[in-house]
Amino acid sequence: MTKPIIKQGDQYGRLTAVELHHRGERGHQFWMFSCSCGSSKVIALKNVRTKYQPTKSCGCLQVEASKAGGSARTHGFTGTPVYRIWKAMRTRTNNPHTKDARNYSDRGITTCPEWGDFLVFLSDMGNRPSDNHTLERINNSLGYSAENCVWATRKEQMNNTRHNRMLTLDGVTKTMMEWSECLPIGYSCIRNRLCRGWSDERALTEPVRGHDSSTHIDPT
Repeated sequence: MTKPIIKQGDQYGRLTAVELHHRGERGHQFWMFSCSCGSSKVIALKNVRTKYQPTKSCGCLQVEASKAGGSARTHGFTGTPVYRIWKAMRTRTNNPHTKDARNYSDRGITTCPEWGDFLVFLSDMGNRPSDNHTLERINNSLGYSAENCVWATRKEQMNNTRHNRMLTLDGVTKTMMEWSECLPIGYSCIRNRLCRGWSDERALTEPVRGHDSSTHIDPT
């Protein structure tokens, strides 16, 4: 088992590490932190330790800033990528009339009540680390909350999607994306082969016909 990379008593802004609460499905550590305001909260460790606007409180810092400014509109993030991601998340889970409803609201995927406030969301998740990061739910059957979300690259998110089929070859099981990175066969090629009814072994071992292994569609 992987050892915790922080210890009890470590401080991050107003937060003090109390104990490891749980590990997510992909090994992400979630710690219980006590805040100097007196509250406690479970927060993804990577959101506390990131160098890009890390989480520094249970949310009280943002609430105080909002009150001082007189309106949430004074937070200065309106129109930024992280703000647009927050708005898109709420639309997907709250609006049953969107094209994505069957994948979110119709499946019971919700946004936790606390994240109705952008500043609380920002406090929990921190700013978007880079243009390559998107908001990922660790367990795709659960909703959006601090306990179930991390910033992940698009490749990491693709590896975790419920639509990404797992393939087994010689006793080793990986996602299509992971196989495409260690074989001379592109992701699109593997996907197209499987859509044509090929077995896992054939899709992963038969040489590619054509010059482009990333986009070539193999004939049956």
